[in-house]
Amino acid sequence: MCLAIVLFKFVDVATINKVSLFGVMETLFTGKSRIFLPFVDSTNSYAMQLLKNVNPPEGTVVYTHEQRQGRGQRENVWITPPGRHLTASIIYRPNFLKPDWLHYLMMVAAVAAHDTLSDYLQNGQYDIKVKWPNDILVNERKIAGILIENNLTPGRIQWSVLGFGINVNELEMPLPNATSLQQLTGTTHALNEVMDRLCVQLEKHYLLLRAGKHEQLREAYLSRFYGLHQRRVFYKAGVAFVYTVEGISEEGHLVLLTDRGERVLAGIKDYAWGDPVV
Repeated sequence: MCLAIVLFKFVDVATINKVSLFGVMETLFTGKSRIFLPFVDSTNSYAMQLLKNVNPPEGTVVYTHEQRQGRGQRENVWITPPGRHLTASIIYRPNFLKPDWLHYLMMVAAVAAHDTLSDYLQNGQYDIKVKWPNDILVNERKIAGILIENNLTPGRIQWSVLGFGINVNELEMPLPNATSLQQLTGTTHALNEVMDRLCVQLEKHYLLLRAGKHEQLREAYLSRFYGLHQRRVFYKAGVAFVYTVEGISEEGHLVLLTDRGERVLAGIKDYAWGDPVV
Protein backbone atom coordinates (compact mmCIF):
# COMPACT_ATOMS: atom_id res chain seq x y z
CA MET A 1 0.00 0.00 0.00
CA CYS A 2 1.42 3.37 -0.90
CA LEU A 3 2.33 5.85 1.80
CA ALA A 4 -0.22 8.39 0.59
CA ILE A 5 -3.11 6.03 1.34
CA VAL A 6 -1.69 5.07 4.74
CA LEU A 7 -1.41 8.70 5.71
CA PHE A 8 -4.92 9.35 4.50
CA LYS A 9 -6.32 6.90 7.04
CA PHE A 10 -4.70 8.73 9.93
CA VAL A 11 -5.31 12.35 8.96
CA ASP A 12 -8.22 13.85 10.84
CA VAL A 13 -10.49 15.35 8.19
CA ALA A 14 -11.06 18.24 10.60
CA THR A 15 -7.55 19.43 9.78
CA ILE A 16 -8.89 20.35 6.35
CA ASN A 17 -10.55 23.36 7.98
CA LYS A 18 -7.36 24.84 9.42
CA VAL A 19 -6.05 28.05 7.90
CA SER A 20 -2.50 29.33 7.66
CA LEU A 21 -0.74 30.23 10.89
CA PHE A 22 1.34 32.78 8.99
CA GLY A 23 -1.23 35.54 8.70
CA VAL A 24 -4.58 36.13 7.06
CA MET A 25 -4.74 34.74 3.55
CA GLU A 26 -5.55 37.22 0.82
CA THR A 27 -7.79 34.74 -0.94
CA LEU A 28 -11.44 33.79 -1.02
CA PHE A 29 -10.93 30.03 -1.01
CA THR A 30 -7.51 28.93 -2.23
CA GLY A 31 -5.44 27.73 0.71
CA LYS A 32 -8.15 28.37 3.27
CA SER A 33 -8.33 24.60 3.78
CA ARG A 34 -4.95 22.88 4.13
CA ILE A 35 -3.52 19.48 4.89
CA PHE A 36 0.16 19.41 5.81
CA LEU A 37 1.94 16.05 5.57
CA PRO A 38 5.42 15.76 7.13
CA PHE A 39 6.30 13.38 4.30
CA VAL A 40 4.38 11.64 1.52
CA ASP A 41 4.93 9.67 -1.66
CA SER A 42 3.16 12.26 -3.82
CA THR A 43 0.94 15.20 -2.91
CA ASN A 44 -0.96 14.78 -6.19
CA SER A 45 -1.68 11.12 -5.42
CA TYR A 46 -2.78 12.03 -1.91
CA ALA A 47 -5.08 14.79 -3.17
CA MET A 48 -6.68 12.45 -5.71
CA GLN A 49 -7.20 9.80 -3.03
CA LEU A 50 -8.77 12.49 -0.86
CA LEU A 51 -11.21 13.34 -3.65
CA LYS A 52 -12.28 9.69 -3.84
CA ASN A 53 -13.03 9.45 -0.11
CA VAL A 54 -14.33 12.84 1.03
CA ASN A 55 -15.58 16.05 -0.54
CA PRO A 56 -12.83 18.63 0.11
CA PRO A 57 -13.75 22.23 -0.68
CA GLU A 58 -12.40 23.91 -3.77
CA GLY A 59 -9.01 25.43 -3.11
CA THR A 60 -7.93 22.75 -0.63
CA VAL A 61 -4.14 22.50 -0.45
CA VAL A 62 -2.20 19.33 0.26
CA TYR A 63 1.46 20.13 0.89
CA THR A 64 4.62 18.63 2.27
CA HIS A 65 8.27 19.45 2.87
CA GLU A 66 9.39 15.94 1.85
CA GLN A 67 8.07 14.14 -1.22
CA ARG A 68 9.48 10.70 -1.95
CA GLN A 69 7.88 9.54 -5.20
CA GLY A 70 6.59 12.66 -6.93
CA ARG A 71 5.81 12.68 -10.63
CA GLY A 72 6.43 15.16 -13.42
CA GLN A 73 5.71 15.41 -17.12
CA ARG A 74 7.32 12.82 -19.45
CA GLU A 75 7.21 10.32 -16.54
CA ASN A 76 9.97 12.21 -14.72
CA VAL A 77 10.38 11.86 -10.95
CA TRP A 78 10.27 14.83 -8.56
CA ILE A 79 11.78 13.99 -5.15
CA THR A 80 12.30 16.62 -2.46
CA PRO A 81 14.76 16.21 0.44
CA PRO A 82 13.38 16.93 3.94
CA GLY A 83 12.54 20.54 4.78
CA ARG A 84 14.19 22.23 1.81
CA HIS A 85 11.60 22.57 -0.92
CA LEU A 86 7.89 23.14 -1.31
CA THR A 87 5.69 20.49 -2.86
CA ALA A 88 1.98 21.25 -2.99
CA SER A 89 -1.19 20.14 -4.75
CA ILE A 90 -4.23 22.38 -5.01
CA ILE A 91 -7.71 21.05 -5.70
CA TYR A 92 -9.93 23.01 -8.08
CA ARG A 93 -13.28 22.20 -9.65
CA PRO A 94 -13.19 24.01 -13.02
CA ASN A 95 -16.50 22.59 -14.28
CA PHE A 96 -17.09 25.91 -16.05
CA LEU A 97 -14.24 25.03 -18.41
CA LYS A 98 -14.59 22.86 -21.51
CA PRO A 99 -12.29 19.83 -21.45
CA ASP A 100 -10.76 21.05 -24.73
CA TRP A 101 -9.61 24.18 -22.89
CA LEU A 102 -7.69 22.45 -20.12
CA HIS A 103 -4.49 24.12 -21.32
CA TYR A 104 -5.83 27.37 -19.88
CA LEU A 105 -5.56 25.77 -16.46
CA MET A 106 -1.89 25.13 -17.18
CA MET A 107 -1.55 28.83 -18.02
CA VAL A 108 -3.09 29.69 -14.65
CA ALA A 109 -0.63 27.44 -12.84
CA ALA A 110 2.41 28.59 -14.82
CA VAL A 111 1.73 32.31 -14.50
CA ALA A 112 0.98 31.89 -10.78
CA ALA A 113 4.25 30.04 -10.16
CA HIS A 114 6.17 32.59 -12.23
CA ASP A 115 4.70 35.55 -10.34
CA THR A 116 5.22 33.90 -6.95
CA LEU A 117 8.93 33.61 -7.72
CA SER A 118 8.96 37.17 -9.06
CA ASP A 119 7.96 38.34 -5.57
CA TYR A 120 11.34 37.08 -4.36
CA LEU A 121 13.45 37.78 -7.45
CA GLN A 122 12.70 41.40 -8.28
CA ASN A 123 16.19 42.40 -9.32
CA GLY A 124 16.75 42.79 -13.06
CA GLN A 125 19.49 40.17 -12.98
CA TYR A 126 16.84 37.43 -12.80
CA ASP A 127 15.29 36.28 -16.07
CA ILE A 128 12.22 34.28 -15.04
CA LYS A 129 10.43 32.40 -17.80
CA VAL A 130 7.72 29.77 -18.32
CA LYS A 131 9.16 26.96 -20.43
CA TRP A 132 6.42 25.08 -22.24
CA PRO A 133 4.75 23.00 -21.07
CA ASN A 134 5.38 22.94 -17.33
CA ASP A 135 8.73 24.33 -16.12
CA ILE A 136 9.72 27.63 -14.57
CA LEU A 137 13.27 28.75 -15.32
CA VAL A 138 15.44 31.44 -13.80
CA ASN A 139 18.45 32.41 -15.88
CA GLU A 140 17.99 29.25 -17.98
CA ARG A 141 17.92 26.92 -14.95
CA LYS A 142 14.89 25.07 -13.62
CA ILE A 143 13.47 26.24 -10.32
CA ALA A 144 9.94 24.82 -10.43
CA GLY A 145 7.77 22.24 -12.18
CA ILE A 146 4.04 21.73 -12.56
CA LEU A 147 1.91 18.62 -13.04
CA ILE A 148 -1.86 18.88 -13.52
CA GLU A 149 -4.08 15.80 -13.28
CA ASN A 150 -7.80 15.83 -14.04
CA ASN A 151 -10.96 13.81 -13.67
CA LEU A 152 -13.04 14.13 -16.83
CA THR A 153 -16.51 12.99 -17.80
CA PRO A 154 -18.02 13.56 -21.27
CA GLY A 155 -18.07 17.32 -21.78
CA ARG A 156 -17.19 18.15 -18.18
CA ILE A 157 -14.21 18.53 -15.84
CA GLN A 158 -15.12 17.11 -12.44
CA TRP A 159 -11.94 18.23 -10.69
CA SER A 160 -8.31 19.13 -11.27
CA VAL A 161 -5.28 18.73 -9.05
CA LEU A 162 -2.56 21.31 -9.71
CA GLY A 163 0.76 19.99 -8.47
CA PHE A 164 3.78 22.24 -7.86
CA GLY A 165 7.37 21.55 -6.93
CA ILE A 166 9.44 24.64 -6.09
CA ASN A 167 13.13 24.57 -5.18
CA VAL A 168 13.43 26.85 -2.18
CA ASN A 169 16.27 26.22 0.28
CA GLU A 170 19.17 24.43 -1.37
CA LEU A 171 22.64 25.87 -1.95
CA GLU A 172 24.06 22.98 -3.95
CA MET A 173 21.61 21.57 -6.45
CA PRO A 174 22.05 17.92 -7.51
CA LEU A 175 21.67 18.83 -11.20
CA PRO A 176 23.66 21.51 -13.03
CA ASN A 177 20.60 22.87 -14.85
CA ALA A 178 18.63 23.45 -11.61
CA THR A 179 18.56 26.32 -9.14
CA SER A 180 16.73 27.42 -5.98
CA LEU A 181 15.58 30.60 -4.27
CA GLN A 182 18.32 30.29 -1.66
CA GLN A 183 21.01 29.75 -4.29
CA LEU A 184 19.83 32.85 -6.17
CA THR A 185 19.25 35.18 -3.21
CA GLY A 186 21.76 33.89 -0.66
CA THR A 187 19.08 33.69 2.04
CA THR A 188 16.70 31.03 3.33
CA HIS A 189 12.96 31.42 2.88
CA ALA A 190 10.01 30.22 4.97
CA LEU A 191 8.27 27.46 3.04
CA ASN A 192 4.86 28.38 4.40
CA GLU A 193 5.30 31.95 3.22
CA VAL A 194 6.09 30.69 -0.28
CA MET A 195 2.94 28.57 -0.04
CA ASP A 196 0.86 31.59 0.96
CA ARG A 197 2.17 33.65 -1.94
CA LEU A 198 1.48 30.83 -4.39
CA CYS A 199 -2.12 30.57 -3.16
CA VAL A 200 -2.66 34.29 -3.70
CA GLN A 201 -1.28 34.19 -7.25
CA LEU A 202 -3.17 31.01 -8.11
CA GLU A 203 -6.52 32.36 -7.06
CA LYS A 204 -5.92 35.67 -8.84
CA HIS A 205 -5.40 33.95 -12.19
CA TYR A 206 -7.94 31.17 -11.60
CA LEU A 207 -10.61 33.82 -11.09
CA LEU A 208 -9.59 35.41 -14.40
CA LEU A 209 -10.18 32.05 -16.05
CA ARG A 210 -13.50 31.58 -14.28
CA ALA A 211 -14.57 35.02 -15.49
CA GLY A 212 -13.85 33.99 -19.07
CA LYS A 213 -10.83 36.31 -19.49
CA HIS A 214 -9.09 33.86 -21.77
CA GLU A 215 -7.29 36.40 -23.90
CA GLN A 216 -6.01 38.32 -20.88
CA LEU A 217 -4.68 35.09 -19.40
CA ARG A 218 -3.14 34.06 -22.70
CA GLU A 219 -1.36 37.41 -23.03
CA ALA A 220 0.00 37.10 -19.49
CA TYR A 221 1.27 33.62 -20.29
CA LEU A 222 2.95 34.58 -23.56
CA SER A 223 4.60 37.64 -21.98
CA ARG A 224 6.44 35.20 -19.68
CA PHE A 225 7.07 32.57 -22.36
CA TYR A 226 10.54 31.07 -22.71
CA GLY A 227 12.18 31.27 -26.13
CA LEU A 228 9.37 33.24 -27.77
CA HIS A 229 10.33 34.24 -31.35
CA GLN A 230 13.72 32.60 -30.95
CA ARG A 231 15.19 30.25 -33.51
CA ARG A 232 16.15 27.09 -31.62
CA VAL A 233 17.17 23.48 -32.00
CA PHE A 234 14.57 20.86 -31.08
CA TYR A 235 15.13 17.12 -30.86
CA LYS A 236 12.76 14.36 -31.88
CA ALA A 237 13.84 10.72 -31.59
CA GLY A 238 17.46 11.85 -31.54
CA VAL A 239 17.14 13.96 -34.71
CA ALA A 240 17.79 17.71 -34.55
CA PHE A 241 15.41 20.22 -36.13
CA VAL A 242 15.59 24.01 -36.23
CA TYR A 243 12.38 25.94 -35.60
CA THR A 244 11.31 29.41 -34.54
CA VAL A 245 9.10 29.44 -31.43
CA GLU A 246 5.83 31.23 -32.15
CA GLY A 247 3.86 30.52 -28.96
CA ILE A 248 0.91 28.21 -28.37
CA SER A 249 -2.14 27.35 -30.44
CA GLU A 250 -5.78 27.71 -29.44
CA GLU A 251 -5.67 24.00 -28.57
CA GLY A 252 -2.63 24.37 -26.33
CA HIS A 253 0.05 22.97 -28.64
CA LEU A 254 3.49 24.51 -28.95
CA VAL A 255 3.60 26.39 -32.26
CA LEU A 256 6.87 26.15 -34.20
CA LEU A 257 7.80 27.56 -37.60
CA THR A 258 10.23 26.05 -40.07
CA ASP A 259 12.63 28.29 -41.96
CA ARG A 260 10.25 27.99 -44.91
CA GLY A 261 7.39 29.37 -42.83
CA GLU A 262 5.59 26.06 -42.35
CA ARG A 263 3.66 25.75 -39.11
CA VAL A 264 4.35 22.76 -36.85
CA LEU A 265 2.15 21.92 -33.84
CA ALA A 266 3.97 20.02 -31.11
CA GLY A 267 2.51 18.00 -28.26
CA ILE A 268 4.05 17.57 -24.82
CA LYS A 269 6.11 14.50 -25.74
CA ASP A 270 6.94 15.39 -29.35
CA TYR A 271 10.15 17.40 -28.97
CA ALA A 272 12.93 18.12 -26.48
CA TRP A 273 14.23 21.69 -26.31
CA GLY A 274 17.75 22.46 -27.48
CA ASP A 275 19.93 25.55 -27.65
CA PRO A 276 19.19 28.80 -29.51
CA VAL A 277 20.56 29.14 -33.01
CA VAL A 278 22.56 32.33 -33.51
